[in-house]
Amino acid sequence: MSLEIRRLANPSDEELDAIANVAAAAFRDDSTNACLGGNWDLAFPFWRALVGAQNAGGENVVAIIDGKVVGHAGWFPPGHELLDTPQQAEAGLNEFVARLTPDMVRWYFEYFLPKMKEGAEEAYGKGVSKSIWHLQTLCVAPEYQGRGIGHKLVQAKEEEILATQGDGAMCLESTAAENTNMYKRWGFVEKGKSHIESSVVSFDGWFLYKDVKSSPK
Repeated sequence: MSLEIRRLANPSDEELDAIANVAAAAFRDDSTNACLGGNWDLAFPFWRALVGAQNAGGENVVAIIDGKVVGHAGWFPPGHELLDTPQQAEAGLNEFVARLTPDMVRWYFEYFLPKMKEGAEEAYGKGVSKSIWHLQTLCVAPEYQGRGIGHKLVQAKEEEILATQGDGAMCLESTAAENTNMYKRWGFVEKGKSHIESSVVSFDGWFLYKDVKSSPK
């Protein structure tokens, strides 16, 4: 298995579509259903909107095997966060929101996003999540899971931080206990936890943080 980790610069629509398809498959049984109002037909538009936002305001990094996208890490760099520019919303979110019911729009923008932002500020400190690297999305195609691909995607960013910044930090949010434990094995520390209610599924959200520092010599 020859694995390549690559940041997509000026990706084509086909490349962004490939990422969205991987994410939709990877999160098939996840609490993401809450963001879809239980309508799985919205899975691809949802992930395509998020991937587009990451492309507009952050970066999309992919894992490739034999020319196929099999994994993805979506990052926002220090100084940026999800939906902090109109360009991010214009990259697909507006079209996705237009397909939601009014109740779902209110849930997403008036409850879910503010609740997660409040939880992040309580967990990391006010403004911290926007001042460090934020892992917005991490996913691996189901048939390629268990091979360490997700870890390699995160390690690639750690190596970049060390090479370009010296020391740094990163954070992420997890909505599955199994994934949270995985991140802890990778060196992340749980800083907080929120409970999210929805008409489809209720779930917990964990806030995790990691200092990225060079090993002492």
